[in-house]
Amino acid sequence: NAATPTVMDTSAGGNDQTFVDPGGNPNTDAHSVPGRVGTALQFDGVDDQINMGATVDVALTAGHDFAVAFWWARGAGNDENARRVFNKAADNGSFWLFNRYDGSVQSAQFNVFRTQTPSDRLIMQVDDVGYDWNHYVFQRRGSTFEVWANGVLVRENTNAGNERDFSGTSGFYLGGYGSEFATGTMDDFRIYDRALSAVEIESLS
Repeated sequence: NAATPTVMDTSAGGNDQTFVDPGGNPNTDAHSVPGRVGTALQFDGVDDQINMGATVDVALTAGHDFAVAFWWARGAGNDENARRVFNKAADNGSFWLFNRYDGSVQSAQFNVFRTQTPSDRLIMQVDDVGYDWNHYVFQRRGSTFEVWANGVLVRENTNAGNERDFSGTSGFYLGGYGSEFATGTMDDFRIYDRALSAVEIESLS
């Protein structure tokens, strides 16, 4: 909503959140722009952030299926690297999405830490994503992690450690975390407390 810093939860679940922009005025800055589905959230890569808190933690507990679905556009000419599009840290595992760039290829890189041990990590990367809109689904189905891009399953990994608990006291952040803020535009961000079917994913993308 361009006239207010509040991000509205269209599911009527009461999980409205505040768009935080410490360097500007969220009431007047143009964070709401034309998107892929309707209007979208524009992140400046400097300090724009939304903290959803623990509102979605119930879906991220150990052994629970979940899905994170959204549209993301890096924006023309954006070659930033290792900037967090979203971040969910927790006591017993964490996951996030990076804008990646290796000097020639733009990638969407999903990092999953199944424990607190840095080496116990999955990297599920989608290459050649370009600057335009792409639809992603990151989900857990049983003990399998899946990454879908534009309605197609592109990465999956099955491991007993995939059943880790991703709930905790840390919030679910959109736009950046710590000092790593992503530049881009996000639309139709959704979290489900179940895995999505191929037909459902195709309908979203």
